[in-house]
Amino acid sequence: MMSATAVRMGRFVFLASFSFTALAASSTLWSQTYPTQIGTEASDRQTGFIDALKDQGRLVADSSGNPLPTDANGNPLSDGIAVIFDNRPTFAWAPPIDDPAQDQPNCSGLYTLSFTGQAVLANVAGNPVLTFTNQAYDAATNTTTVNVLMPGGPTYADGPALMVISFTNTQLTASSSTNTGFSNLQVIRPGFTLAEAANPAQVFDPAFVAAYAPFAYIRFMGWLGTNSSAGFYGDPGHHLLPWSSRSLPIDYYQGVGTNISTNANVNAGAWGISWEYIILLANATDKDIWINIPVSATGGSDPLEANYVAAPDTSSYIYNVANLLKNGDAFTGNVGLNPGLHIYIEHSNEVWNTAFP
Repeated sequence: MMSATAVRMGRFVFLASFSFTALAASSTLWSQTYPTQIGTEASDRQTGFIDALKDQGRLVADSSGNPLPTDANGNPLSDGIAVIFDNRPTFAWAPPIDDPAQDQPNCSGLYTLSFTGQAVLANVAGNPVLTFTNQAYDAATNTTTVNVLMPGGPTYADGPALMVISFTNTQLTASSSTNTGFSNLQVIRPGFTLAEAANPAQVFDPAFVAAYAPFAYIRFMGWLGTNSSAGFYGDPGHHLLPWSSRSLPIDYYQGVGTNISTNANVNAGAWGISWEYIILLANATDKDIWINIPVSATGGSDPLEANYVAAPDTSSYIYNVANLLKNGDAFTGNVGLNPGLHIYIEHSNEVWNTAFP
């Protein structure tokens, strides 16, 4: 059971300590109910976004699985293979599957795919066979759209819940040579539209939003990629994270646990969901948030240190997280968290654990 000592300062609540405790409790304790006090970790499978690529995609790779060179936002700069999502039962990739029923999310249906540039789309051997129809290119906007029919069903026997697409003869612009990549890939789930995905107020599946109704707060440790952020013990550079290197809502995908760019020096902090989407989900659900600040985020200062500066560093990661949560930015419509929502702040995750930052 998780327990924490909290210090409340306005709408911010600082978690001063964090521990796991085992309680030998009476049946009376367990029979009690705790309305509006229980929270949950942000999690989704299949994705809670309308865009299936958004938080479950992976960087485009070559035929051997090696990530391709990318721009600073993770868009591929050459031909390659994109894993849009993988919702197969656990260990389907290395049998045996651990669930006797072999249940999986039903990801079948007709998807709408869109990207900037041009490409030839095809299936990848060994993966579910997709059907591509109605591919069209709009020269005025340099945008390609295509319908993608996904087979499958609610069990692995119906067909793996795995979408993999090959992109060849890519042209980033109409005047580009081939094998130059593409950008702004979206894979809109069945029943939703590109217009909905383009509206920050509608980026989440309503069923995903409704699932948070019983809970008081949402913890974003996993979504923020906390356990993989720069500064962790295996990070040879021991990077400090400036605000400029964070994940952005316009990145190729909102990767959880994987760096968005193959150039870690450019995007050392681009792990996990961008803060803008955390604001949008908190407001859509009207829930308090429990956030994890990266262990090496810039802006910390100890009042007991000789070089302590009372004035805030307005360029720092920590200052800008607070400012964004309060005021939002252009992507959120310049709207921060709903008034009245509380923010629970944790420094990294399990700082006593040498396996984590």
